[in-house]
Amino acid sequence: MTAHFVLGQRAIFSLGAEFCGRLNGLYMATFFAGGAVGSALGGWAYANGGWSLSMWVGLSLPTLALGFHLGEWKSKSGQLEDERAQNGGADVSSLECALSQ
Repeated sequence: MTAHFVLGQRAIFSLGAEFCGRLNGLYMATFFAGGAVGSALGGWAYANGGWSLSMWVGLSLPTLALGFHLGEWKSKSGQLEDERAQNGGADVSSLECALSQ
């Protein structure tokens, strides 16, 4: 979790001074809200279903996140291939940069 937090902060601070303050505030608020929702959901799952429901909730959320990530990566890869085809095979650096982050 700490590595994710540090990498997110690194991406924000690499954008430049005009974006850092607002994006950092938005990032911190989103990070806090996600933690609060996760804590509430974990407490609800344990209260209503014990360890069994807690385990299923704990397994399903990362699985959904992985599915979202893979779907997003596939979508970006398809966009890159489409733009390369339109440009006669030339590199499209903006999408390649987005794929590497």
